Amino acid sequence: MEKQKNTKQTNWADVVIRAIDLFYYLFQTGNIFGVIIAALIGWIFLLTFKVSPEYTETSISSVATFLRQERFYFFPISIALFFSVITNIIQFISYKKNINILTKKQKQLTNDQKKIPRKRVAKDKLPGDS
Repeated sequence: MEKQKNTKQTNWADVVIRAIDLFYYLFQTGNIFGVIIAALIGWIFLLTFKVSPEYTETSISSVATFLRQERFYFFPISIALFFSVITNIIQFISYKKNINILTKKQKQLTNDQKKIPRKRVAKDKLPGDS
């Protein structure tokens, strides 16, 4: 008897669910470029799927021409990328400072705790005991 591999077959619904998960992940992480690239790929796929083979090449070349000539997209995306990188650097510096402050406080508290003399509490003096 041959072993049957446990293969999962996928259909169009699985592909749609995976695509929705991908877009949701890209939006949650703030990946604007990923969303734009995925939208362009989807747009080109839709054009090639719906447009007849005679017009496919001209449709894709017209989309490429539009994107090359349109500088409106390049500058806002470049500015958004610049500010994103700057805010990430500022956030990293801030987190590093806060971590250093917290580690110093933790060391101070643990060192102070070692210096405090500890007394044993008698069993019959514990609160809640009857």
